[in-house]
Amino acid sequence: MKISVVIPTHRRADLLSRAVESVLAQARPAHEIIIVDDADESATRMVAERVAASSAVPIRYIRNSACPGACGSRNLGAFVSAGDWLAFLDDDDDWMPNFLEQLASPASAGTPLVLSGLVRHEAGHAPVVRASPEGLTASTVLAHRSSMTGSNFLIRADLFCAVRGFDPEMTVFNDWDLFIRLIKHGATYAVVPAPLAHWREHTGERIATPSLRRADGIARFMDRHGRGLPPAMRRELRTTILGIRRAHADARWRYLELSVALALAHGPREAFARLLARRTAAA
Repeated sequence: MKISVVIPTHRRADLLSRAVESVLAQARPAHEIIIVDDADESATRMVAERVAASSAVPIRYIRNSACPGACGSRNLGAFVSAGDWLAFLDDDDDWMPNFLEQLASPASAGTPLVLSGLVRHEAGHAPVVRASPEGLTASTVLAHRSSMTGSNFLIRADLFCAVRGFDPEMTVFNDWDLFIRLIKHGATYAVVPAPLAHWREHTGERIATPSLRRADGIARFMDRHGRGLPPAMRRELRTTILGIRRAHADARWRYLELSVALALAHGPREAFARLLARRTAAA
């Protein structure tokens, strides 16, 4: 197995160093590391050149100007890679030293997609360990939320190409969207539940920031997959969209309009419970 590791990055030279070092510390060495930069930042290029100078693993630095964003950078890295397997690592995340070794075991036995558990580190919260459910099929994949991120899976390169990789149009939940499309394509997968990847929150603008961009991204995800989601999950995403848009409303009438839509989306019982909770807190 030749595993190419693709690291998309955007103005995070300080965080990128930790991500690359975690790949270089792997018990099973990667075949190559491809750093894809969509900001053309000199500090990022300097990090890549510094680690490449002393690395036993080949490190390539590539500028992505054609399709900026994490999805475009991941796809570009996959396109120029030389490995028959791909692993992706976001520039603000990192791996445990046995990440590649543990995932390569079921992969070498013939499983084309392997996911690890991960630890989510969010400011102000205790770390949370998560792992995707096993055995999901095309008929059940939308019934459960996947814990596949852009940093905790190993995939055969030809399978990644068969589904055309990440979709740059999916600015939110692009990893969940990829997992859904892979399963609907007929891919089988294995889960190594051990938390071998660390997903880390950082300061500044992120995909998870409750911006109008996030609301629009969730709406696009709903347009593609919403009909197949369980009602509770569909309601959760719908109310998230409305809540974000209400928070950014620039006119009183628009705020009231979205408040009514939000109450209807929650349902009478939930809306009443939320109103009662607000009044209790105010008292």
